[in-house]
Amino acid sequence: MREVEHVVMQLKNDFPTRILDVRELPLQETVIEVVSPDVREVTAWLLEHSSFYHLSTITGLDNGEKIELYYHFWDRQGLSLHTELPRENPSMNTLTDLIPGASFYEREIFEMLGVEFTNSQTQALLMADDWDGQHFPLRKEEKKVKEKEQK
Repeated sequence: MREVEHVVMQLKNDFPTRILDVRELPLQETVIEVVSPDVREVTAWLLEHSSFYHLSTITGLDNGEKIELYYHFWDRQGLSLHTELPRENPSMNTLTDLIPGASFYEREIFEMLGVEFTNSQTQALLMADDWDGQHFPLRKEEKKVKEKEQK
């Protein structure tokens, strides 16, 4: 049994109501859909009980209805935690006390998509010094505003 299969089985046993779905993707990638308030607890479990301790990145997107976040872990194969947040006032618990390197990714997600991370530093890192902290470049409404301005 592959490590990721064992991890998925254990997560389903330990978090039966928090694991919503599991998808296998090409190139040895497994995506586990998790209820957003439980991403932190599932991550803590991964760090303690599996070899998936390397958080390679956190990515996000605005699908027009919700904000999606993917926490990508790696150990010879990929395992990603996927969660969805409401577009209005999206927020997540920080992982920086578990994984200090998550700080950069969380700050990037805040600046690009407006996701607040509780108990985390969310000052501007990538945006210009005069950024107002209210407009997030990867949000769907920002693309519509730019299209109108160009016409």
